[in-house]
Amino acid sequence: MQGNFDPNFLGLDLSYSVKPQDWEGTLNFNTWVSSGSFAPFDIDFYKVKLPSGDEPMVQSLGAGIEYVQPFTEDLNVAFGLNYYQYGFSDDLLAGNRYNVDRNFSPVTVNGRNATERFASLRVNGIFTTLDDPNLPTEGTKIRFGMEQAIGLGDAGTSFNRLSTNIAHLFRAPGFNDGKHSLLLNLQAGTILGSPPPVRAFHLGGTYSVRGYNPGELASGRSFVQGTVEYRHYLTEFEMFDQKITTRLALFGDYASTLGTTSQLKAHPPQLLGKPEDGYGYGAGLQFGTDFGLMKIETAWNDRGRNGFYFTVGERF
Repeated sequence: MQGNFDPNFLGLDLSYSVKPQDWEGTLNFNTWVSSGSFAPFDIDFYKVKLPSGDEPMVQSLGAGIEYVQPFTEDLNVAFGLNYYQYGFSDDLLAGNRYNVDRNFSPVTVNGRNATERFASLRVNGIFTTLDDPNLPTEGTKIRFGMEQAIGLGDAGTSFNRLSTNIAHLFRAPGFNDGKHSLLLNLQAGTILGSPPPVRAFHLGGTYSVRGYNPGELASGRSFVQGTVEYRHYLTEFEMFDQKITTRLALFGDYASTLGTTSQLKAHPPQLLGKPEDGYGYGAGLQFGTDFGLMKIETAWNDRGRNGFYFTVGERF
């Protein structure tokens, strides 16, 4: 079970896993509900507002069942069925939902309903040969996914979402005897059909181009993204009986929507002024623990603006 709260987000995520006797794989059951600000609609030069004058809060809920099958020691594939719905409200907890913004531009694909519902079939796979799941220094990790979604009721749309994420770590030289590495990461995706705003590709932020805020660089129906990152081992120390490995990271990110922003429905036209492609670069400290990777980073984008980030977990 996971839950979290901040001034702009409220969410609850419940999951349960079981491994039936004589089955090779695992069954996962999941349900969630959340409400929060929608970053791609909240940028400096134009903030999307609802007819009430409030900023939109995207409210969503859903449930799903997933079967994870190990095909080899390095490859796991998950097959899932999901139901989810979303809508834009003028309040975090309840409020009124709207199908247009205050300029009468649709914020739902249908353009008539304030709530859109979808059923989807998802296939996701992970292939990994990383030497350490928490603090890898060499190996390959490939993620791939497909989502075929069908609109329910009057949603009036269906779409197929394809994506891949390929990362390779090389051992690299450094100024001491620690394990240093060079990360090359390539991500890409495309959507056939008309996705709702919540399922488009949104570029910028800690897991995209650092130096930009989430969704600030672009939103699109397709995208390509690349990262080069050098990781230099610094030292190890203990805290609360936990060994912590520290590394210095130097990185550069680039991403583009390949000119597909204008192909999105339910995307207010005032947001078409985003750059659509851009890069960022910076440095950070990484702390590897038994519980995962923690990172503190600072980055500049190609427009000269700086940002700071604290994240938990890998970006690939």
